[in-house]
Amino acid sequence: MSFAFIRKRSKNYIVYLEYKDVESGKKIQKNMGSFDKKRDASKKLIELKESILNDELATPNSIKFGNFCWIF
Repeated sequence: MSFAFIRKRSKNYIVYLEYKDVESGKKIQKNMGSFDKKRDASKKLIELKESILNDELATPNSIKFGNFCWIF
């Protein structure tokens, strides 16, 4: 299960994606973008939440690009 949220850091609004790693079971937070205005961050947050609900979001993992190419 993934969660997306906005956090204010100094003058910027940062959109985070939080998900649970399948192998280790730990929570991982990924920065999905930094924005000057909260309005822009909210737009990105809505896009992320839509992709989570539609199962279109592929959570980042630690697979190397070369190994990824061999899979496909």
